[in-house]
Amino acid sequence: TRESMIVRGRLIPLSGPKSADFILHCARTTLYPAAPNFTILDTDYDNWAAMVACGNYGDT
Repeated sequence: TRESMIVRGRLIPLSGPKSADFILHCARTTLYPAAPNFTILDTDYDNWAAMVACGNYGDT
């Protein structure tokens, strides 16, 4: 089942501070996405909130 959730953590740019490509890092999962769809709701690069839709989210 697909579910949406809000996750918070650290936004890590892949190629410099203004990069559009990034990894979402949070304590629960380490790397996000793997989730196919996500929307950044708010960020200052050190802290982010993202709405994530994923079909295979489990306890990790």
